[in-house]
Amino acid sequence: MSVKRLLSLLILSVALILSTGLALAAEEPPTVTAQVLHSRAAYAQGASYPLVISFSIRPGFHINAQRPTEPDSYPTSLAWQPAPEFSFEPAVFPSPHAYKPSFSDKPIEVLDGSVAVRATFKVAANATPGPHLVKAKLQFQACDDQSCLMPETLEVPVTITVAPAGKPGQPLNPQAFK
Repeated sequence: MSVKRLLSLLILSVALILSTGLALAAEEPPTVTAQVLHSRAAYAQGASYPLVISFSIRPGFHINAQRPTEPDSYPTSLAWQPAPEFSFEPAVFPSPHAYKPSFSDKPIEVLDGSVAVRATFKVAANATPGPHLVKAKLQFQACDDQSCLMPETLEVPVTITVAPAGKPGQPLNPQAFK
């Protein structure tokens, strides 16, 4: 077999291995996904409203608490892209629970499963009626029982529809806003 042909087969083999690895990696579901739950169909100018972003953490994984007990743990946070039409209060995370992974001598504070993060925002009195796109950014580090992945940022697009002052839209998702 000639060197040229051998080199061609080697390159083809490496390309096949790499593409198979990328295809397998692409099939892996995301560690964290998000769903926005609105309290209203539209939000009146000049008023404050609650909003929930529900994060689903893939089974077998957890994310650190907002204020982790271990100093070298990466905290989970939610920040909003600045938007002149809205002001957001700090996000309210649910209480974490203690979990003792195999790589730690003591329990750590984590979130797992489905996590409902509450936000309250105020619509500016001069906000233009209609839909507005804002983005929330969840920063987290997902871990399983053996190790942690690199920290990630999940951008969550949130469309907020503004209504004229005093005319909010109908209530939505009452189970999330009890």
